[in-house]
Amino acid sequence: MGKETQIIHRDNTGEELYNHPRYITENNNGDIVVCDYGFDDNCGAVVVTEGEGIHRFSYTGHPSGSEFQPRGICTDVLSHILSSLNIIFSSLDICVNFEVEAFKILFSFPGRELSSQLDEWLSKAQPSYSPARAIIAPHAGYVYCGACGGHAYRQIDPSNIKRIFILGPSHHVRLSGCALTETSHYQTPLYDLTIDQKINEELFATKAFEKMKMSTDEDEHSIEMHLPYIAKVMERRRGQFTIIPVLVGSLSADKEKLYGSIFSQYLADPENFFVISSDFCHWGQRFRYTFYDKSCGDIWQSIEALDKMGMDAIEQMDPAKFSHYLKEYENTICGRYPIGVLLSAIDALRRNGNGRRMSFKFMNYAQSSRCKKMSDSSVSYASGALLMQ
Repeated sequence: MGKETQIIHRDNTGEELYNHPRYITENNNGDIVVCDYGFDDNCGAVVVTEGEGIHRFSYTGHPSGSEFQPRGICTDVLSHILSSLNIIFSSLDICVNFEVEAFKILFSFPGRELSSQLDEWLSKAQPSYSPARAIIAPHAGYVYCGACGGHAYRQIDPSNIKRIFILGPSHHVRLSGCALTETSHYQTPLYDLTIDQKINEELFATKAFEKMKMSTDEDEHSIEMHLPYIAKVMERRRGQFTIIPVLVGSLSADKEKLYGSIFSQYLADPENFFVISSDFCHWGQRFRYTFYDKSCGDIWQSIEALDKMGMDAIEQMDPAKFSHYLKEYENTICGRYPIGVLLSAIDALRRNGNGRRMSFKFMNYAQSSRCKKMSDSSVSYASGALLMQ
């Protein structure tokens, strides 16, 4: 016999969440995703709530409130929400597939709406560690980590920046090194970003980089999710800067040092800026990671304590300590290798004895949901910045 564990039918204001709910699933962040059909009034929706029942958002088509009737629902490993959509056209039923993920939803809106949302998140953050030379920021759907990411991007002063390196972990292909794009531009809803071909040629000349396949380039979200924020904070310098996307594979300690040495010369140049793409702990049975220190309190508090041990090693800018932490706790920080490259680059600069004063500080930490049961799951996010003087 099954056991009822929870009923979710109203949001936190008391309003009904559903009209005619038909199908239900759960994504990797532990959110409950419901296909609400709508019937005669065509007011269907995809409704997303946290596992605890707090309403996250409802997608009602584009433009909002259009004739939208989802007929099924599922999620993929990246927490994209997939549904079949029934459209009435010339008396024919046409079934099409569409993606609904926080990032995808925002991107289906006009660029000005995305721009406004980014402005809002940036306005709520303080430039307490500006002007930064590098940041660590998350790459999940914006509904989960957009606000957290704003704290990192608020530390950027675009005045003198000419080149932005984006180091993102590879989620789809196995790499033992790093790869560079072969494209000339990346598109965003705000404006296109130009790839720095000269820097790419310099990096290829080291023989340490391979070329990224177009399919890999298109699929990888760890770089993609940072492009709108970069376009937004660099808006007044549009056309006056370039980007260098770098896909980072599973690196050995020696290769982290190698790439750190290569990138250190670029990090030393105040006209360059580095974006390090990483989420933090992926906790839950679906991630095959359920470390729980009960002395910390609830599971979510144990996760936070675990993450902050790693964040402390990063703030100390100690690659060996960060590596030891990962070996001891095996925390599922997906950007561990890009972070390792940054720490190795900082270490290389220190060893050169150039007299620069460097410090790193995290400004914000968040979790997609607060886990309280072993059946729950969540992803953590952190935003930090590197100062060089």
